[in-house]
Amino acid sequence: MSHVVREFRRLFMNEVVEAEKLPDRHLYADEMEDDIQNENESEINIDDVPIQIDASARLSFEEFLGRLIASAKVFGQLILAKTGDGQIDRHLRNLRMIKAGQTYGFLMHLIVGNIERKTLLNVLKLTENFVLRRHICRERSNETEALFSRLCSVDPLDPVAAVRAAYRESCPTDEKFREEFTTAAFTSNIIDRARYCLEQLELLGHGKHDELAVLGSSDVHVEHIIPQKIKTKRAKEEFGDWVTYLGPNAESHHPKMVSRIGNLTLFAGQLNITASNNPFAAKKNAYKESSIRITNGLCQMSAFKFKHLVERSNSLAELAVKRWPAP
Repeated sequence: MSHVVREFRRLFMNEVVEAEKLPDRHLYADEMEDDIQNENESEINIDDVPIQIDASARLSFEEFLGRLIASAKVFGQLILAKTGDGQIDRHLRNLRMIKAGQTYGFLMHLIVGNIERKTLLNVLKLTENFVLRRHICRERSNETEALFSRLCSVDPLDPVAAVRAAYRESCPTDEKFREEFTTAAFTSNIIDRARYCLEQLELLGHGKHDELAVLGSSDVHVEHIIPQKIKTKRAKEEFGDWVTYLGPNAESHHPKMVSRIGNLTLFAGQLNITASNNPFAAKKNAYKESSIRITNGLCQMSAFKFKHLVERSNSLAELAVKRWPAP
């Protein structure tokens, strides 16, 4: 039986008053005990984090159903980032880009519990910073899941102190975050996380209240300065001869360097690059037309080889520590 079904059944049998009147209730109780025993014998993973049940807070079936419907509605708003509040939805979009799905149960608990808007925005900012730092530093996901499960017990009307304390205890240090951000591989399966990071770093240079069209635009994509493919004949025809340009050991260094943050930027539209012995110079002609500062700024560089990529990664990592501070 799936984890969701087991947990829902356990929740229903323990919280709903009318459940006591169900015929053959003891059969359900026996099955639940078997489920608990099986869970204790298996290794903990994401699906093993239980729903917290308050045995003293028994509900009528009507009340239980009302809460279930309200929670389902809120969960849908979280998933789609469509609460109807622009600021809140922007933070939810950010969490989705980061791949912070483990936060939704906790956030649902707060919203269903009537958290104040200002407090929710504060929690969302803290959560955004905390989850990104843990993801970048490759902290264990089951520990993150367990933390958010525990946070489902905080008071929705006054959660900030407890949330901040829990985040502070499990947050990677600035030193570790800086180091890992520099070398993190933003591969295709987490390219939205890279876009989120680049968007936020771009915003740092635009002032506190300056909105960017780049946020949410489907025309903007993550651009690899040194292309993802450089060896094939087609790649050379399309992007130029990067192998020769990058110099000795280009092909061996390329796989471990190409997905680092220092090799990524934001760009709208298509690049029209012709074969060239200096392919970066050809790209700069397109970059100088961009209104995105982190992209346009590349035009100030005379060259872009692996050492420049590393230097840019280091610079962006310094900004990252400021943009996503520890709680």
